[in-house]
Amino acid sequence: MYQEALGFRAQLATLLLQAFNLKAGLHHYLGQLRRGLTEDFLGEEVRLKRLFYALRSALAARWLRERQTLPPMEFAQLCEVLPANYLEVVNELLAQKAFSNEKTLVAQPAAFCGRARGRAGGAVGASGTTKRRWPNASAGYAATR
Repeated sequence: MYQEALGFRAQLATLLLQAFNLKAGLHHYLGQLRRGLTEDFLGEEVRLKRLFYALRSALAARWLRERQTLPPMEFAQLCEVLPANYLEVVNELLAQKAFSNEKTLVAQPAAFCGRARGRAGGAVGASGTTKRRWPNASAGYAATR
């Protein structure tokens, strides 16, 4: 069981907001998504745990792009940026996850696996840049990715 030191989270949150780099965070989550898709999504089935790793990475990247703030740790909060047409599929997967173990296999949800592959592979251009500008939270100015 974990115990939280009083006031520690608030102090750490202040430092995190000053130090977190949105550009680096976005590239981290897209890299995690790419790795997951290329290593874990090879067959028709995927471990449910790995599916949620990929989904969390995709949602965190979307959160960074849309809200330009640090993504939340809680999955339910991350789902605020989930497109409505995927909500039913994700809720079904969450229900399965509640009664599964780490090795549970599920069919790859066609509803979003193909879309995620296309977006993760094409998120950064050949030169490593995109047209959108991102604020650098640690320096307080916009930085081009």
